[in-house]
Amino acid sequence: MIRSSILLLLTLACAGSGDSGTLTDVAAEADLTGTRWTLVSLGGEAVSGDGIFLILEDTAGERRASGSGGCNGFQGSYTREGRSLRFGPMASTRRACPPAVMDREQAFFVALDATREAALRGSELVLSGEEGELAILSGSRE
Repeated sequence: MIRSSILLLLTLACAGSGDSGTLTDVAAEADLTGTRWTLVSLGGEAVSGDGIFLILEDTAGERRASGSGGCNGFQGSYTREGRSLRFGPMASTRRACPPAVMDREQAFFVALDATREAALRGSELVLSGEEGELAILSGSRE
């Protein structure tokens, strides 16, 4: 009896720990809105300290995406149904920054345009397109 109880406790403890490497369908709007999604990986390469972020809002059915590409602010619309996520055309400011910053920003905008799906992996938002994973963003509540 004691051995069975220990096995049951170990099984429950392991099941409750979750697998942070597993993708979870984004089922609830609250999973995405109200969070500042900061870019941590773009095209499979780690990114840090570039100030690139995304915010998704849904106010009275109007879905708006906004953020910073590292140099320029942007905004536009998005549509989402289940795991499907698509961004509409984005308007951005037109500041000039160093070429490396501008290149990374442009790559981020291309990734947003190519996004077809979103999934959560722990506290990260994974954006994917037809060719696979495009970007990973880390979430923090605003």
